[in-house]
Amino acid sequence: MSPAENRVNGGHRPDYAQAVIGQTELTDQQRRSLADDGYLLVPSVLAADVVGRLATRLDDLVRATVDKWDATPGMRWEEAGVVRVRLDLGDPDFAACAQNPLLLHAADAVIGPGCEVDGLSLRAPLPGCGHQGLHPDFAPGHSTSGPSHPDEVKLIAPAGSLILFNSASLWHSGTLNYSPVPRLAVTAYLGPPAAQAGREPSK
Repeated sequence: MSPAENRVNGGHRPDYAQAVIGQTELTDQQRRSLADDGYLLVPSVLAADVVGRLATRLDDLVRATVDKWDATPGMRWEEAGVVRVRLDLGDPDFAACAQNPLLLHAADAVIGPGCEVDGLSLRAPLPGCGHQGLHPDFAPGHSTSGPSHPDEVKLIAPAGSLILFNSASLWHSGTLNYSPVPRLAVTAYLGPPAAQAGREPSK
């Protein structure tokens, strides 16, 4: 099955991309897909009520950030037209992202046992903004990007879906936001346990 089939756009949806209510572990097929393709889309992992509460909180953060920009002419944007906010791991409103058992199981399968969420961040392109060139994520100060690729795969999924990939090795990008509202996406950063990595636990 080609990577291009792993998309949710009203058309064909492969069995391994089907959401399973209460799923807490990757199936063998999902693990193989993640290993072979370098990414995995699992649609509608979060329940509708959880998505609603999370979206309301994130919308508030976007509005507050935009209001701050409007009140501070000349403020430099990290990425033009895109709201980026570091989220508090201890905030219960974000527990569905930081403590999702399927996410943690996937990290254990790829990185090793006992993985932890190091951080959460919001990336919310405003309408008409958000396009990125293809790029991997490197250490701060070391980045590169390129044009689109004829074999690239565009993922389209309902709110509350989970996309798993290794951002350091898989070239990825964000598309332009054609909708009339900010496009909300939360990224969870995972790594080995703090003690094993020789760092202080996140607070």
